[in-house]
Parts: sequence; structure tokens; C-alpha cells
Amino acid sequence: MKKTLYILGILLTGIVGSLLTWYIGCCSCSGSKTPTEQEAATVVEPLTTSYPFKIADANFNYLSQDNFNFYQDKDQIIVPVSEKIDTGITVLKDYLSKNNLNRLDITGLYTIDETNTTAFPNLGIARANAVKNYFIKHGVDSDNINLNSQVTNEMVADEQSVYNGAVSFHLYQLSDDELNERKHKLEEIHDHIVADPLLLHFDFGSKKLTFSDEERLKIQEIVTYIDHNHNAVLDVIGHSDTIGSAAKNTQLGLERANFVKEYLVIIGINPEQIKTSSEGPNRPIASNDTEEGRATNRRVEIILE
Repeated sequence: MKKTLYILGILLTGIVGSLLTWYIGCCSCSGSKTPTEQEAATVVEPLTTSYPFKIADANFNYLSQDNFNFYQDKDQIIVPVSEKIDTGITVLKDYLSKNNLNRLDITGLYTIDETNTTAFPNLGIARANAVKNYFIKHGVDSDNINLNSQVTNEMVADEQSVYNGAVSFHLYQLSDDELNERKHKLEEIHDHIVADPLLLHFDFGSKKLTFSDEERLKIQEIVTYIDHNHNAVLDVIGHSDTIGSAAKNTQLGLERANFVKEYLVIIGINPEQIKTSSEGPNRPIASNDTEEGRATNRRVEIILE
């Protein structure tokens, strides 16, 4: 009898243990996440990027972790700028002056999701141009600088929507063939600007500027040509429709021309290379009998002498 009870006890213990194991296993299964849920739970936000200020070739090397920074969707440099950058520009200026074939490519970085409201084809070129203007203010000749742009979705803004170091640099020497090629390209730009001057149009009674894609490309060409030709002169001529007195329209044309000049100076063109004047209503390019024609006549013409 005792032996029978002993055997029954062993069997009962085994059954209870099996039931507990099954129950615990089922509870674990019901609480587990599917692979998709686990992947979603482990998504990691990309880290903020920060690119250094690095300018180097075989004979020159300057590096600082500080660099030019920009707010998202903006092309203005965030100030103040690090003193280490100013130091780098000073030593670079001396290096560039030792050889007239030394050149610096400035490449502005931007993301495909940013909104461009500048006068340039994209935010990358606009940022490179802003950095170029900073170099010029610190004594670097614009003839030593070329502008480029690069779109990159690897660049990540910080919590203040700032892109840290949204610009890169390439230092090199031009070969004789490259120098001749550059001269030829500038001649082509000159001929294109002369043959097809930039026309900027205005709403009635307004001096506000908006830019089409074609106008942005022409502005970039003008900036490129002026950067490498310090004796070039731009004629900025204001025009109006015939609504109102001739004297008032002539004044309005001049105000528009001066407004465009101020804008060109802001983006880095030497004011001494810009002349302004007004033709008022005297040189229409469309009929003033229709609103469409009058809108066409309200313009500023930028001509390269």
C-alpha cells in the first residue's frame, strides 16, 4: 500500500510540474512581440552631424572642429564665428597670395527637404556664397574662390534646427590647361549675360523681389563673373509702366534699380561695380494697354558692360 501511494505521489508531482511548465510557457508566448514590433521599438534617431573646418593640400593644412553653421532653410552664417576660423582664414590668405594658381573650392551642403528662398539655384550655393563673402571681408581675393553645392541627406540638424559645419573646402593648384579652361568658361558667361540680360519684374507699385529658377541661374552667373572680374560693371536700369505721371514713374524706376543694387550688394557684389539709372516708362517691351503688358514693363534690367 505504501509503495502504491509513493508511486502515485511521484506521478502526481510529474503531472503538476508539466502543467505549470505549459502554463508559464503560454504566458510568455502571449506577451512576446512580433519581429516587426521589436524593430519598431528599437528605431534610433540619427545623431546630429558636425563637420569640421578643414582646408588642406600637399603644402597647407588647417583643421578646427569649429566651422560655419546655418539654420535649417537659411543661408545666413550664424554669428559669432569662432576665432579659430578667423585664424585659419588669415593663414590661408597668406598661402593663396604666394601663387596665383592657388584656388579654393567652397562647397555648400544642403538637404533635399530644405526650402530655398534665396536668389541662388539652391541653398548649397547660397551658403557657399555667404562663406565666400566672409572670406572676402577677411582679405581673401574672390578670384581665388569657386563656389559649388552638394545635396546630402546624411546631414542632420541639432535640436535648435542648426546644421553644424554645412560647408566643405577643397584647396588645389590650377594647371595651365585648367586656367585656360576657366578663362574660356568666363568668356561664355560674359557672352550669355550680354546677349540675354537678367530682367526682374515687380508687382504694381511694389519693390518686392521674387525669383524664378531661370533668374536664379542668371544671378549665379553674374556673381561668378563679377567674382573673377574686378573691373566689370553692371548697369542696373529701372523701368515702369505708364500708369501715373512720367516723373513719378521715372522716380519709381530708380527706386527699383537702387533696391536691386542693395540686394546685389547683400549677396556680395562690390557696390563700386554697380551703376543704377531709370528709364521710367520710356522703353516699354510690351503694350501698356493690357495688365499683362504693363506687368512685363515693370522691370529692372541688369546689363553687363
